[in-house]
Amino acid sequence: MDCTAASDKCGDVRGYPTLRVYKGEAQVDQFDGQRDLEPMQAWIESSMKGDSESDVVEFQNLAELNRAVEEYDGVFVFFYAPWCGWCKKVKPIIEKVGTHFNTQPDKKKLLIAKIDAVANNNAAATEYELKVFPTFYFLRGQSRQVHPTVGKDFSRTFDAFVEWLTPRAGPASRFLPTEEDLAAFRAGPSTKRFLAYVGQEGEAFKRWTDFVSTGALDDFGRAHLNPTAKREAGFLYVENEKGDVVASLDLTSKDDLKAFAMKNGYAYGGALTDVHLRAQATTKTPLFVATFGSAPSEEQLGPFRAAAEQFAGRFLSGWSLDVDQATKWGASGKVLPTAIVATGLATPDPYYVAFDEDTEKWDTESLISYLNKVEKGTYNRYIRSEPVPVQEGPVTVVVGKTFDQIVMDPTKDVFVKFYAPWCG
Repeated sequence: MDCTAASDKCGDVRGYPTLRVYKGEAQVDQFDGQRDLEPMQAWIESSMKGDSESDVVEFQNLAELNRAVEEYDGVFVFFYAPWCGWCKKVKPIIEKVGTHFNTQPDKKKLLIAKIDAVANNNAAATEYELKVFPTFYFLRGQSRQVHPTVGKDFSRTFDAFVEWLTPRAGPASRFLPTEEDLAAFRAGPSTKRFLAYVGQEGEAFKRWTDFVSTGALDDFGRAHLNPTAKREAGFLYVENEKGDVVASLDLTSKDDLKAFAMKNGYAYGGALTDVHLRAQATTKTPLFVATFGSAPSEEQLGPFRAAAEQFAGRFLSGWSLDVDQATKWGASGKVLPTAIVATGLATPDPYYVAFDEDTEKWDTESLISYLNKVEKGTYNRYIRSEPVPVQEGPVTVVVGKTFDQIVMDPTKDVFVKFYAPWCG
């Protein structure tokens, strides 16, 4: 409707375009999302179905959510607050995601749900330590994974949600009793597969199921089988998309299973991708990132690759040309190449340890020493800072390197003026 020609019908329209749904004489919904095709289309489809036909289950309390986690192989839950603008924008997309998975043959594999985390002093906000809305969790048994909305190309779109959830739908590890089941599994979309020949009982079986239930392999195909003449009992094999074995591990040994999985699951020493960022968030493995100002030479890449290979499995790794990201993570942006280790990327409080550009050399020995110290927690965190000034006058000038020492002194109360030089 052209509101300029029918102003008596548009008295309460505050902006253009405005999209509404009417049923009978009543307005039942108004679009409040991002004005792009996908969210608009998802909203229209959701509005046409109505709440009673929604494929997203609404839980009223934490107890209902806990029962669903026991009943389903996995639960993807959308925690929202009624006043949250971003929640309103993503709601129709979540409805579309719910419809997608509700049409799958086995609906018990994955339930899409939502819960108002602030209504009636909902205990969910405390239980899941919710600090921002919306927050999305994937739940399976005792495993909790925050949906990692990190990376430039990983926005809250329908395709992004489906891409992340598809390998997580179903049990943590599928049992493949027949050759036909194995063939069907290999024909699936996974380009990296972890196959544990552990049967359904015993020490190796327990170690496998305990590990895989943490969600550490949820980005890959994962299954367990009975031992065969060609595959030794108690061993975990990693296959590529062609079915070739690229690595194996004796599950009855004391070898680090997580390090083995990280090393053979995720590429290391190559270009940084959103896969690395999401993997850091879901597996909580530290991410080692080298940043270059332009396409790196082999001489520059060499030390990084050597360090990445030595720590493969203990650190994820990738190199980048994104200097802006490096400066946000603690680098100066003036000395390149540089390195940063990032953790907690899916949390409100990510933590970064930047390579000390002032004193360290860019060579293999220095990078290995840096990663060793970061791993042990003994590396002095690099802080972007002006030089420590000579104090003159009654007001103490604080810079980055002296902030904790001066301002956070527990014996004093400190009044601080934060300013910008250009601020009038």
